[in-house]
Amino acid sequence: MAQVLGTGALVGETAPERFERFWTAVIDSFAANRQVWLATFDIFTVAQRDPEVRAAVADGIEDVRVFWAQALYDVDPADQQQARAVGSLHQALVSGVLVQWLIDPERAPSPADLGVAMAAIAAQFRS
Repeated sequence: MAQVLGTGALVGETAPERFERFWTAVIDSFAANRQVWLATFDIFTVAQRDPEVRAAVADGIEDVRVFWAQALYDVDPADQQQARAVGSLHQALVSGVLVQWLIDPERAPSPADLGVAMAAIAAQFRS
């Protein structure tokens, strides 16, 4: 997954550059695999009726939280609290951008938009 989504850091690459490269790959995958991404919403509906499916989906989301935190932000997975928090925020971004892109790709945020937003938010936390 890291290779497909471009999450591995490149030599000399900054975190914002890696973030934007990742989002370029993700948004490209939305276009190339639209039906697969749409199917994720179908599985959420099934999960509401089937406890086994719900548990499997929940486990998958938990696993991907740790993946996002480690692959994109170099969070040590041994720090479970930080990995879960950072990964949860990133998963929320992925889900939200996916919805925006599926409904209105022309006005959905670009990778550059997301980078600008993250920088602006981070600056608010530093002040």
